[in-house]
Amino acid sequence: MSLAFLATNESISRLVKPAYISAIGTFQDGGLKHNNPVNLALWECRQIWPSVVKPDLMVSLGTGTDGEIQSPSAPHFRHLFKDGFIPRLYRSFMSSLDGQSVWRDFVNGLDERSREDYFRFNIFFPGKEPAIDNTDQMNILRESVHLQTHSAQDCIDTASALLISSFFFELTTCPKFESGLYHCQGNIRCRLKSSTIIQSLTNLHPSSLEFVTDSETLAFFLGQTDVCCLCHRYCKRVEFYIRHPSDMMTIYIRIDRQKRRKISGFPQTMNWFTRQQNLDVVFGTSDHSNLGGLLCQCCAMGRGLMRPMTRRKRYASRERDEYSVPKRQRLFITQ
Repeated sequence: MSLAFLATNESISRLVKPAYISAIGTFQDGGLKHNNPVNLALWECRQIWPSVVKPDLMVSLGTGTDGEIQSPSAPHFRHLFKDGFIPRLYRSFMSSLDGQSVWRDFVNGLDERSREDYFRFNIFFPGKEPAIDNTDQMNILRESVHLQTHSAQDCIDTASALLISSFFFELTTCPKFESGLYHCQGNIRCRLKSSTIIQSLTNLHPSSLEFVTDSETLAFFLGQTDVCCLCHRYCKRVEFYIRHPSDMMTIYIRIDRQKRRKISGFPQTMNWFTRQQNLDVVFGTSDHSNLGGLLCQCCAMGRGLMRPMTRRKRYASRERDEYSVPKRQRLFITQ
């Protein structure tokens, strides 16, 4: 349910010729209006996933800017050719083409906590912005990418956020009221190829990782040990207590004592997960599928993790081996 990556392509309209498609019409580059299409990307996200309030994170890639905006100085007298209506209109129009200023205005409208989910990579030209057809500046621009790149920690933080956003939570049953609190049980999954995500995340953070909430530690991140040997999906069983299913909560992966990143879909309420997974449907789903989760017997029973399945021994009694699977039982695994 997350939009893990959004790259804002800052176009240059003066070099892109209009394209004519027969029976449809003429199309022009949209850089004059939306040179940084961050707001368009968010609008499209809401159209594709109406239930998603905002994406898990956003990464914006810039194409360079003149530099930070300086506070203008008030002139002692008004210069007709410099401070007149036409020059001011021209400067205002050129400023609107700068994708960095659009991004700055966008971030200023976010609260402090939400800004942690938005990343921007851009370079600043040492002087005036070079002409787009000035090939002599290509080497300088290429060096600027390496010399002015964000710190290594910024790159690690962005990569970590992208990897952690691949993990999501699913309830196994509806929250149950016990001793004044609601008991929630579920699994933390990975929507992409789990082995690659886990390996990349452990390479970035060799120290121990943990699944935590705002108030407690849920489980340790054990890497490949938590991958089911039958369906080869990541499956980490967690359980916790909340005061009410309508309370907002968040599950994070804690990288160290000062830093943590939320997994996909949070903050959210358990009521939302119950509705999304159809766990509250009394007579089952319309397609007669399993309520709420991926169909894998080992994942559902907490088996198949940490070690390969053993062959069932033929005993005279009807007792089954702890990690065995019935011979004739069908397993349905959805992709």
